[in-house]
This record gives sequence, C-alpha cells and structure tokens, in this order.
Amino acid sequence: MEKQFAQTERNTNLEILRIISMVLIVMSHSDDWMGLAGLYSKTVCLNKFITDWLHLGGQIGVGCFLLISGYFMVDKQITLKKIMRILGEVWFYTISIWLIFLAVGLLNGSCDWKILLKEGLCAFFPFLFSHYWFVTAYIILMILSPFFNKLISVFDKRTYQFFLFTIIIIFVVIDGGIPKTLQGMSEGRLIPVFIMYYIAGYIKKYVTGKKNNARKHIAVSVFMYFLLYLSCVVIGTVGDMLNNETIIAYCYFWRPLNSPVVVVICVELFLGFLRLSPRGNKIVYMIAKSTFGIYLLHCNRIISKYLLPRLFPVYKETNSLLLLIYSAGSVVTVFAVCSAIDLVRSKTVEKTWNRFLDKYLCNREEKIECMIKKAYVSCQNILHRYYQ
Repeated sequence: MEKQFAQTERNTNLEILRIISMVLIVMSHSDDWMGLAGLYSKTVCLNKFITDWLHLGGQIGVGCFLLISGYFMVDKQITLKKIMRILGEVWFYTISIWLIFLAVGLLNGSCDWKILLKEGLCAFFPFLFSHYWFVTAYIILMILSPFFNKLISVFDKRTYQFFLFTIIIIFVVIDGGIPKTLQGMSEGRLIPVFIMYYIAGYIKKYVTGKKNNARKHIAVSVFMYFLLYLSCVVIGTVGDMLNNETIIAYCYFWRPLNSPVVVVICVELFLGFLRLSPRGNKIVYMIAKSTFGIYLLHCNRIISKYLLPRLFPVYKETNSLLLLIYSAGSVVTVFAVCSAIDLVRSKTVEKTWNRFLDKYLCNREEKIECMIKKAYVSCQNILHRYYQ
C-alpha cells in the first residue's frame, strides 16, 4: 500500500531552514545594495570571490522556501482569507514605506513627482508591477494549487515519478544545465516555482520522514554548494585569463532556481532538516514567522534603492578582510532590524487586519465564491453558444 499524505506538524527544524533560507536571500541581495555587483562583475580578484559568495545563495533560499510551503500546502485547502492575509502584509509595507518616502521628500523639499508617482503605483499595485516577483509567483501558485493538488492526488507513485522525471529532464537538466538550449521556450520564473511544488508534493506523498540519514543529506547539500561556488570561481578565473567577458558572465549560469545543482541542494537541504529529530523552540518560531516580513522590507524598491546603499556604502572598502567583515555585519544588521520591525507589526497591525478579515470577509467568503462560480458558468455558456 502506497504511503498516503502524512499529517506532519511543523517542527523547529523546518523553521530553522526557513531562517537559513532568508539569510541566504538577504546575502544575495546585499551585493546590490552595497554596490559590489557592478564593481566586481567583470573582473577577477579576491573581492569578486567575496561578492560571488554573497550572491550565490539567493535562489537556494527561494527553492527551500517553496519546498517548505509546498510540503504544507499540497494537502491543504487555500482560502480567500489566507490570500488576503498575505496581500494585507504586502500592502502594509509597500504603502507605509511609500508614505514615509513621500513625507521625507516633502520635508526636504526634494520631491521628484515622476519618481513619487512611479513608486506610488508600485506601492498600491505591487502585483501588477511585480514589485516582489516571489510574492506574485506565490499568489499565482496559491490560486493554482487546488488544481495541482487534484492532479497530484490522482497520480499513482509510478506515474508521479515519470511526470517528475520528464519535467526535470526538460526544464532542469537541459534548460537549466546546458547553455543556450530551449531558448525562448522556458523564460520566466513560474516554471521552476511549479517544479518545486511538484517535488514537495512527491516528498509529502511518498518519501518517508524517518529520522535517519539527516546528516548525510545536509552534508551532500553543503558539498554541492561548495561545488557551485567553485564552478563560479573557476569559470571566472578562466574567463579572466583569456580576457573574455562572455566566459566570465557564465560563472553564474548554474545559479538560477531551475539549475540542476540548485535543485539538488534545495531538495537535500529540505530532506536533511525534515529528517532531523523534531523539537520545539519558541524563539525559533518567532524569528521564522518574521522571515516573510524581512523579505518584504529589504526587497522593497524604495528601501533597497534609496536607503540601504546610503546606510551600507561597503563598495568604498577595498581591503578584502574588512569587506568581508562589513558585508557580514550589514547582512546581520538588516536581518535583525527587519525581523524586529515585523515582530512589532505582527503584534499590532496584523491582529487588527485579521480581526477585520474575520468580521467582514468570513461572512462574505461564500458569496464571493458563488459570484466567481456564476461568472465562470456565464463565460462557459457564452463560449458554448459562440462555438456551437
């Protein structure tokens, strides 16, 4: 008998992985706000190796987030309230930060109304303007998840394996592993997001959570991470020796989310932390709960473009040791400050927003669903009459 979905409760291990993932994401963005990406992108030196180390882990963090989310979403019902809770948090940060930006500009007398209007549109309509690509992709994933889950539920183990094998060969091994293949066929970020969801579904449905081999999985992921970094260093060095900027640019080829190396790292990390002995820790839960807020804050267009570069002008430091120390300090500072801000928000604004949703949305959720179904039936009838 094939193993059915396990009703696994969250444990601290996966929350620790969530925190590690966010640290990797903050690290990957830090080379942009510190001005290092443009400074060392076309040269090979010790400072570039430090920049590469900061830059490489972001997609690994995203992949682990998707595996964690997919693992718990694949057998759960997505409600309108869950989507609105995420939208509320996004709007809180985008609009409040824009209002502060506006107030500072008015007080300093340095308002550029074109910039303010552009940033305002992104603040009020963050999903239309892809203010946060991951949030947009995640909302789309939540909307489509009931259909994905239905497909997963009817797969037997062998069919699911063939399905995963097929999409991984096409979109990971070929498209993500071999340069200049499938060009124009798989652009965009949604396909890797969907692949991670299906991998998480397979793990949830068929892979046991026995508490063994956890260290082996984590060791493999760490080893593959060093191989990824080593490939970046070697390709960059060869390109520099040949004075070929095209080769240097390929040093990040295996960094994207659909790279075979990144997929292996994410899956091995996830399995390793999943199979560790479960434990509970309130502090870990508290920090992990703030990781989405950390993402929204430090990736905000205004924060990352206008504030962080002024707070952390690390590009001015040429000493490699000091550059490493300052970079690590900036990552820790941003993570800690953003976490503290989001914890305050969760104790105040989030509770108010949840009460609002409970009072006004829950009573109307069935009506909204009925309206959507009626609109769907109406469109279906119109199309049926037209094509008869």
